[in-house]
Amino acid sequence: MPFQSQSFQQRAEDSVAAIEAVSRAEVVVVVAGRSGSYADVDLLWGILAGLTTLGLVLHSPWNFHPDLVLPDVALFGWLAWMASRRLDPLRRALTSRKRRCGQVEAAARQAFMEEGVSATRERTGVLVYLSLLEREVVLQPDLGLDGLVPRAVWNRFRHALRGCRKLKDLEECFFQGMADLAQHLPRHAPAGAQDPDEIPNTPRLRL
Repeated sequence: MPFQSQSFQQRAEDSVAAIEAVSRAEVVVVVAGRSGSYADVDLLWGILAGLTTLGLVLHSPWNFHPDLVLPDVALFGWLAWMASRRLDPLRRALTSRKRRCGQVEAAARQAFMEEGVSATRERTGVLVYLSLLEREVVLQPDLGLDGLVPRAVWNRFRHALRGCRKLKDLEECFFQGMADLAQHLPRHAPAGAQDPDEIPNTPRLRL
C-alpha cells in the first residue's frame, strides 16, 4: 500500500536527511489518512441513497410489498453510509476544496504542536503534513524559517501535489516535492557550520 511500506519510510527518511544536509531546516513529515471525520458527509450519502431507493420504489412499474419498503430504504441507506466511510472518492465528491483545505490546515496546526516542531534551538523546524483523503499537503515553517524562506517555496510543493489525482501517483509526487525543497531551501536558509539533527527523521504515519 502507498505510504505504508518499509521502502516509503526509508525513502522519506533519506529525503528528510537530504534537505537537512543542505539547509537549516529540521523537517518533520506527518502522513495522515484524513484530517476530519466527515461524519456528516457519510450521513448525507446514506440519506440520499435512502431517498433514491424510496423514489424508485414509489415510481417503479413493479409492485413492492408495503412491509418491504422501509427495510429496503434503510438497507440501501446503510450501504451508502458504509461505502462513504470506506471510500475516499465518495467523501471528496460531497465536499468542497475549501472545506478540505480548511480541515488539513487545522490538522496541520495541531500536528505542529503535537510533534514538537517548534522545539528546535533556532526555531528552524518545518512540518510537512500530507493528508491522503484530501490529497492536500501543508508546509508549516517555524519562526526561524518563516522570515527567511518566501511563501512561494512552500506553495510550490502544494500546487505540484494537487496535480496528482490517483493515490498510486501521490507517493511519487510527494518525493518530487521533497526533492524540490532540497533544491530551493539552501538558497534562502543554507546549512550552518554547526547544524545538529535535533528531530528524528522518521515519518510519522497516522493511517
